[in-house]
Amino acid sequence: MERGWPEKIRLPAELKPYFEKRAELSFEDGILLRQGRIVPPTKLRNRILAMVHEGHPGIVAMKSMARFQVWWPGIDKEIETFVNQCEPCQWNRQKPPEVPLLPWNVATEPWTRIHVDIAGMFKDRYWLVVVDAHSKWLEVIPMENTTTASVIRRLRRLFAIFGLPRSIVSDNGPQLVSEEFETFCDDNNVTHINTTPYHPRSNGLAERAVRLFKDRFRASSDSTTDVELRLQRFLFSYRNSIHATSGRTPAELQLGRRLRTKLDLLKPALDVHIDKKLFKQVEYHDRTARSRSFAVGDRVYVYEPNEAKHEKGVIIERVAENSYLVSYKGKRGRKHADHLRHRFESSDVKHAGRTESERTTGGEEQGPREERRYKWHFEATHTGSSSLSSTDEPRSLRKRRKPTRSYDEYLKGPRQI
Repeated sequence: MERGWPEKIRLPAELKPYFEKRAELSFEDGILLRQGRIVPPTKLRNRILAMVHEGHPGIVAMKSMARFQVWWPGIDKEIETFVNQCEPCQWNRQKPPEVPLLPWNVATEPWTRIHVDIAGMFKDRYWLVVVDAHSKWLEVIPMENTTTASVIRRLRRLFAIFGLPRSIVSDNGPQLVSEEFETFCDDNNVTHINTTPYHPRSNGLAERAVRLFKDRFRASSDSTTDVELRLQRFLFSYRNSIHATSGRTPAELQLGRRLRTKLDLLKPALDVHIDKKLFKQVEYHDRTARSRSFAVGDRVYVYEPNEAKHEKGVIIERVAENSYLVSYKGKRGRKHADHLRHRFESSDVKHAGRTESERTTGGEEQGPREERRYKWHFEATHTGSSSLSSTDEPRSLRKRRKPTRSYDEYLKGPRQI
């Protein structure tokens, strides 16, 4: 600096970022400054970052503290890397947003795919809950115990009435993953699909049915104390009610005939109607969801729901769209993406000395995600004049949000498996 700057082309790559800021640099008492901020040598920068990170501030807070005292090329990127690699910060970080919802494929016929769940002890009984994916027909069967033999015996009775389904979806309850149950499914040419452990949303149809059954059952306690009567009244009411997804009653879709009711249940284009309803439900969920994926060999933190803590693990295999086989604590287990988070190690640190162009490029790659804008697929028809007179009602000021993806993209996207 005292002898003047040479031409930029003659400078080493690590000094070119300083050339761009040469008008702002000064040299006082043997210390290099940029507009009053210290420019420390490379070997002291990690120590300075550790000092600024005392108290474990976040990335934004750490940047705001550092920019008043020190500067060097790529400092913002190094702060982000330093905070992401701080192990105490990673242990205590908030749970990441849920991944986007992947709905099941629309079942086009009754009793082709059924969802099964066992409700825990309720009213001194266990309850086997079975829901048909197409018609939403619901069966709730009381049981004295939850052995595999008891579950199979109840399912055989249902199969004798409605026939064999093509697939059964269940969680990982011990009676539903036993060898006896798998043999029962194989003997009947039924595909058994297990959802990701500790992720009830993957079997949301059965989980919602259990919740609805318990809520309605409690609400009917003032009418009678007869448990069997209350159960049958609930099932009769549910099966004769128009379902929000299909727009028809479960009885009409399952049995192929209308029950005695005053409601007009004829609605066209059932499959399209169901898919549009599911699309709207997916859009509502995905407002706060963030896509997240992992590759084989990725280091992750695995959340253990039973222990309420994270364990270090490595991705072994991608089992499904949002389900992974993970090695952790000396064992292997299947985990949903909602229970996984990327893990960063100190060996991943890329040291300072990057060129200004590299820093700029990296910043663009790590910058905020561009907001996705999609045109709403369904057209809303409006009638009446486009202008309002002084006597017209004022329009609602409610903020309207565009959907995150179009209906066509939803149809082409992956489905839950």
